[in-house]
Amino acid sequence: MAEVSITFTADIETIRVFSNVLELAAKHQSIWRDKDDYYWITGLVEEVGELAEESLGNHEHPPEVELRQIASICMNWPVKIEEAQGD
Repeated sequence: MAEVSITFTADIETIRVFSNVLELAAKHQSIWRDKDDYYWITGLVEEVGELAEESLGNHEHPPEVELRQIASICMNWPVKIEEAQGD
């Protein structure tokens, strides 16, 4: 795994959220990497469903948690696809 430095301009809250998403993506990267696309889409749809359930008051996590999980899947899945294609 490579260490990367990224420079962009954003407020401190945006940077904190982005950092949380990166941490979550890194945590799940090795767990999900060898899974097929069906696994990925199932995980993504599950998280979107949990976000919808939370908006109705039927889920334990706040929207921020679900959105970070969705974002981390959306960051990792293209990487997995590109690696499988040899890019």
